[in-house]
Parts: sequence; structure tokens; C-alpha cells
Amino acid sequence: MNKKVAFLFVLLECILAVFIVSFFGHAIEDSRRQILCQDIYFTYASGEKIEDGTMIEYTLSDTTIEYQLYYKMETDKTSNRDVVFESSEPDKVFVDNLGKVIFFEETDVVITVRAMDGSLKMDSITLVPKRGGGIVDM
Repeated sequence: MNKKVAFLFVLLECILAVFIVSFFGHAIEDSRRQILCQDIYFTYASGEKIEDGTMIEYTLSDTTIEYQLYYKMETDKTSNRDVVFESSEPDKVFVDNLGKVIFFEETDVVITVRAMDGSLKMDSITLVPKRGGGIVDM
């Protein structure tokens, strides 16, 4: 009989413990959990958002063949802030991993920035360079 009472007492303690933990406890934050980007978009140098569909006209000169792009990644402490830039005209317009665009030829180009954290967030912008024409000599 003492074994039955002890077993019931232990069972009651386990049920009570589960109830208390489920009611008052909280999940421990997993530090390995990946926090994804909520939004990514291009900005002006001032930090103001460039609206979707905006085309930026940029004047090229004999000495200026570059254009610096800026972007913002909105998130709450993302674990991966890496991005990749892509040019729609990679043979004519190069863009590095910091957003510096280098024109080898005067051509309209769509530049895309993508978050590399698995969120699939991206933004694109069209750059329209203006100049007398021709190829830029490096």
C-alpha cells in the first residue's frame, strides 16, 4: 500500500510540475535560430527610401563613370546581413558587393540587391546614364 501511495504522490507531483511549467514557464530563446530580413530597399544617400519603379538619371562625364547605390535592410537583429548585387547588363555595367556601379558603356541597367539570409527579400532600381554616347575607356 505504501508503494501505491508513493506512486500516486510522484504522479501528482509530475502533473503539477507540468502544469506549473506550461503556465508560468517560457521557451528559452534558441541562439541558433536564424532571424530573417523583413524588407530591403534602395535609398538615396540621405537615407530616404527610393520608391519602387523610380528611374534614376545619372550624368556620366569623362572622369565620372561610377555611381554609388545605397540600401537599407529592415529587420530585428538579423543573423545574416550579407547581400548580393546583380546587374542586368553585366558585360556593360559592373556592380561590386558594396553597391558601386561602374559603367563601361552608356546603357540603361537594372540593379538588384538581394538579402542572402534565405528571406528572398530583394529590390531593383533602374539607372539611366546620360552622356554624349560611346564606350567609357578605363
